[in-house]
Amino acid sequence: MLDPLVSVIIPAYNAERFIARSLRSVLDQTYRNLQVIVVDDGSTDLTARIVRRHMEPRLRYIRQANAGPGAARNTGIKLAQGDYITFLDADDYYQAEKVETQVAFLRVRALGGWQRNTIAYCDALHYESGRPERFYRRRGPRPSGNILPWLMGEPLINPNTVMYPRKAFEVVGLFDPTYNFPEEWAMYIRACRAGFEFVYQARDLVVVQVRPDSMIKWENQPELRARTIAMLERLLPEPFEVDGQIYDPEVARQRLRMKLALAYLATGRRREFIAAIRDVLPWWPATVPLAAAPRWAVRAYWRMNRLRSVDF
Repeated sequence: MLDPLVSVIIPAYNAERFIARSLRSVLDQTYRNLQVIVVDDGSTDLTARIVRRHMEPRLRYIRQANAGPGAARNTGIKLAQGDYITFLDADDYYQAEKVETQVAFLRVRALGGWQRNTIAYCDALHYESGRPERFYRRRGPRPSGNILPWLMGEPLINPNTVMYPRKAFEVVGLFDPTYNFPEEWAMYIRACRAGFEFVYQARDLVVVQVRPDSMIKWENQPELRARTIAMLERLLPEPFEVDGQIYDPEVARQRLRMKLALAYLATGRRREFIAAIRDVLPWWPATVPLAAAPRWAVRAYWRMNRLRSVDF
């Protein structure tokens, strides 16, 4: 494969403010052999009109009834013809060399017979909508190989940063659309269990906008944490072995249950906080006043626990 075809799938829902930027970041890639698929997930704004302004032979637009990001990604996968498949959320964008860098890396791996079993991922810079001049990275390790032990506690990998060989979806299957979040996290776990390894590239090749109205906004954290715990209970119900070491996912689930309790407290849902905290600490009294734990303190702790700011 001198220049393997790469399919870039962009799920879009009411993305009129961002879709032109994300499209240009893909169409202007230094790597040219692309198939770009925009899956309009039932938008009611001008997303379709803006996409059509950018139409060219490499770009395909398809519209479906609103079904969530997992279902939109699946629609794109079914239409993808590329040897490699990667994704981009409509409000984020690629650095110009993102696709070229990852294809070159995977081609080297393919020469060693690893194409079928290697999934590449890179770093992403994040910025908040109100502070576009300040970037930060997610806190946490950047492991390579069988990363299942690290996936017990955090998703680690932004879905925009991942490039899959096409055969990964033939082996693992499509995203589970019933999750919405954390559908990409579940995919990583399923891929590891199917024998794929993730390999990290230390390059900031994606830029992610953190918006106040995003799915992961603060008010949604209790529901997202609860979904995550349910997902891990289903996909990792028992201890497992990696490189001769046994890992117990119940330990990770207990940490997530603690974070769920803090999320309830920080969003003012104190009755649910008591129920959740007693699930982790059965001795916790049901009548202790909680005025000594203001929301802002818990939010500050949560943010420091998740993110590490870096100036660029």
